[in-house]
Amino acid sequence: MLILYIILFIIILTLLLCRIYAFISRKSFRKHANNGIQEINNQKVLCKIIKEYMAGLCFLIIRIIGIIPSFRLRIFLYKHIFLMKVGKNSKIRGLVEFSAPWNIEIGENTMIGQECKLDGRKGLYIGNNVNISDCVAIWTEQHDIQDEKFYCNNKGGKVVIQDRVWLGFRSIVLPNTNIGEGAVLACGAIATKSCDKFSLYTGIPARKIKDRNKNINYNLNCNYMHFM
Repeated sequence: MLILYIILFIIILTLLLCRIYAFISRKSFRKHANNGIQEINNQKVLCKIIKEYMAGLCFLIIRIIGIIPSFRLRIFLYKHIFLMKVGKNSKIRGLVEFSAPWNIEIGENTMIGQECKLDGRKGLYIGNNVNISDCVAIWTEQHDIQDEKFYCNNKGGKVVIQDRVWLGFRSIVLPNTNIGEGAVLACGAIATKSCDKFSLYTGIPARKIKDRNKNINYNLNCNYMHFM
């Protein structure tokens, strides 16, 4: 019985530490989102070594949450431990990886498919009735290939996915991109710049090939299987 209590105490302490780190990181991001000193400010809040360990711990807990066989419990933990905003009737399937989930906001009736990678380091907003298929990657930060140390150098930027967008299987959205309302990114396409509303994009880099019906008004019915 004592061992059980010790394990329970360690779990609660770990989740509490993750929540504290998420709160500090989100507060720092919101304060300095527009002046490019996010990493410097974080190092002032927490020493570099502690910050690295806490970041690794958070990533580990996020991956563990991703294998929990209940989307309700997963969303509860994402919202209340990592301070991620998730709207009503939205679902996040298993094995999704998040970076900086405290900077991610997901609207209502939105589906996030399995094995997606969602990066919130520079801010990520996903609207209502958005369908994000399996294995989609959305990045808000990237390395500077010209930098001798391979640093990011603030090369990233916020990504906005507007209402009723569909991101196809294995598509990729790169930093500082706005995917307009009702736009569709085909399977395997890579959006390197913003996409127009109600348009279909395909290819690498993604290019517009035709328009989409502008009269769509559906509320996405996020069907799901139990234990997924």
